[in-house]
Amino acid sequence: MNIIINKLVFIIIFIIIVFVIKIINFLLYIYKNNIKVGNIINFIYNEIFNNEEYKLNIYYDNFVIFNIGANMGLFSLWINENFKNTNVHLFEPIDELLDIAKYNKYITLKVYI
Repeated sequence: MNIIINKLVFIIIFIIIVFVIKIINFLLYIYKNNIKVGNIINFIYNEIFNNEEYKLNIYYDNFVIFNIGANMGLFSLWINENFKNTNVHLFEPIDELLDIAKYNKYITLKVYI
């Protein structure tokens, strides 16, 4: 049981670190290139699905992932698209973003909100 908890804690910490680095790089990219808000969703989608920015040397299959600060739930959609035996629990405090994530939940049935 401790091994599972240690793996889960490691994955959560790793994802948080990667997320913070990605957000900083993303904000710098937006600032440097003067990207408008309407293009940000397309940019994020392309980063995740087309450029495969989340494709790391981690095999996420058979995991339970807690997506804290899920935004629109795109990471969860990517996980469900690439790892069929993984369950994702979403947590998003902003109601408008949570509504989008709830819609995305109906696209993939293994996401729990």
